[in-house]
Amino acid sequence: LCECGALLGVARPPRKRGHRGGPWRFAAHQRLAMAARDGASPLSELGEGRSLLNIPCYRDAFMVGIAAGVAVGAHRFRGTRSLMGAADWGIKMLCVTSLGSFAFCRKTYHEKRQQVRESLHLLNERQRAAMQASAKPPLEEDEGPK
Repeated sequence: LCECGALLGVARPPRKRGHRGGPWRFAAHQRLAMAARDGASPLSELGEGRSLLNIPCYRDAFMVGIAAGVAVGAHRFRGTRSLMGAADWGIKMLCVTSLGSFAFCRKTYHEKRQQVRESLHLLNERQRAAMQASAKPPLEEDEGPK
């Protein structure tokens, strides 16, 4: 069953037994097709023009998660020959690894930003002190050049 309705804000009616979809499902796919045709992905927009790719560490964490998911899924499939079990493990590892990698990357990102702020603050203080030390007092009227 497609989760597109939940992502696009389409209200989903309660499912009846044996029912495979309804007009809400068609509308969700239609919205996805319209968004793809317009060149905008509904998943990449977070309101006010922000994109998921502009969030620091998002792309790298997701790529690490994909690699770990594929590796674990392939290893599980090689060992058990169960496609569903291997896919399940792959998705679980994708989620766990992506979240862990994202948290670690964001922590180091904020630490680096804090170091840059402190360095800039120190540099500004040194420049202010140098400017105040080299600033000559204004000449008084009676000490003008002769």
